[in-house]
Amino acid sequence: MGQAFDAWMDGVKEALKVILVPLKDYCVYFSDFWVGLGVITLIFFLFLGFALVRHGKEFPSLIRKPSTLAVSSLLIALNIVLGYFTIWISSYLRISFGFITQPIIAVLFGPLVCCITGMAQDILTYLLNPTVGGFLPVYTLCVGISGMVYGLMLYRKPVSLWRIFLTKALIQLIINTVLNSIALAPTVGSGFIGILPARLIKNVLLLPIQTVVVYLIFEMLKRSRLIQKFHG
Repeated sequence: MGQAFDAWMDGVKEALKVILVPLKDYCVYFSDFWVGLGVITLIFFLFLGFALVRHGKEFPSLIRKPSTLAVSSLLIALNIVLGYFTIWISSYLRISFGFITQPIIAVLFGPLVCCITGMAQDILTYLLNPTVGGFLPVYTLCVGISGMVYGLMLYRKPVSLWRIFLTKALIQLIINTVLNSIALAPTVGSGFIGILPARLIKNVLLLPIQTVVVYLIFEMLKRSRLIQKFHG
């Protein structure tokens, strides 16, 4: 079953490569480290500015609360632990559960706290396990952008299945597929276009799975009234 699925996905990947061929000359610049750093840094500060306008006033008091620091630290630790556990279904589809902590932090504390904790978690993960690869600050910025997207979409908003799906779609298809490919492109020989198809397939496959998992977690949080407790 797994081999048949991989063979089918290989066909999809080759079809995507053919579709992307006309864009190769335009996208070659995204394989350059400095171009990628500039693009992602610009996007990061655009989101940061918007998050500050929307939630900057409450951030100083929020970050000083012991409950914010305690819960965020606990979820960072949980994220690092969960990152060691992966369910391998095929070479294209493997499920880890580190993704569940950022949405929880976002819905409890907003985009700015989620941005900071996400970046801290990424740095700590590398420090605790540097053998997984080199540290990429530009990748850490992508994690920060994801945190802000989660917060802007979910904090103090009615959390429905469709809102979670839209949030996850933005993160999976734009950040995890496009921006992360830009961040990783300088480290691989195939460049941006070379790694984009496989990453697109992976994130499309994970989108419905992660959406359902996050929705179920939020349903549990609502039933326990934990969200209401933190929002006063």
